[in-house]
Amino acid sequence: MRPGWGNLQLFGAGKPMEELRDYKIVQEGIAGMERFAGKQQPWCVMVSNNGGHDLYDPPQRFLDMYDWRTIELPKNFRDRMADKPRIYQRMRLQYWEQLSDDEVKQAITHYYALLTMQDELFGMLLKALEKTGEAENTLVIYCSDHGDYAGAHGLWAKGVPSFREGYNIPCAVRWPKGIAQPGRVLEPLVSTADFAPTILEAAGIHGPKMTGASLCSWFGPDKPSPWRDTIFSQLNGVVNLAFPGNAPEPALLGRATREFAEA
Repeated sequence: MRPGWGNLQLFGAGKPMEELRDYKIVQEGIAGMERFAGKQQPWCVMVSNNGGHDLYDPPQRFLDMYDWRTIELPKNFRDRMADKPRIYQRMRLQYWEQLSDDEVKQAITHYYALLTMQDELFGMLLKALEKTGEAENTLVIYCSDHGDYAGAHGLWAKGVPSFREGYNIPCAVRWPKGIAQPGRVLEPLVSTADFAPTILEAAGIHGPKMTGASLCSWFGPDKPSPWRDTIFSQLNGVVNLAFPGNAPEPALLGRATREFAEA
């Protein structure tokens, strides 16, 4: 318990993987692939589990793969936000400053262990895909919806600050029959908004006009032109609207919603 935090737990050892919701979701994804494969028509399975989200509570066997004493703090960990907006400073100094360096290293260890579990779960999906016999002609996208500061700039989770660690997310794509030159290095500005039109085009479906653009043209031998050279992101405030046990009083909720709409 730390001043101003409320009842918040940042990290700790969790249940065995087989008892977790993420494991059950992956098993449902595997069942979906088995059900759809072999029907001679395009199919899509989206497996959306909790991933590396806080609270960082991986099973103990994944924690045992790491030694927190060997963890290095991020190079920008000592950022005091002196040249940043005051709300950044508040998050950094009022909340996360209360963690000792050793606690930060332990938290990073738990975060790494949680991601290692996700990799194992993803491996289960790939093995199941191989068994369907359709892996060669299946587009696989392994991605997150956002990053985690994991101690960068002294911050954790996500939220208001717009630093690269939270917004520049990793993504791995595999499509043996669809990617002409696997392994080549390109640097286009790609957005998660591009995934939907990419999946539709890969399935041979003519979809509606969308915010994003299909990435299928990048899978060929050439570089598509034109392509975006800028990406913008914005945050429209942080308002808890419907989280059980964490919602403001009705009157405050109404005012907050109204102010949010007016803004």
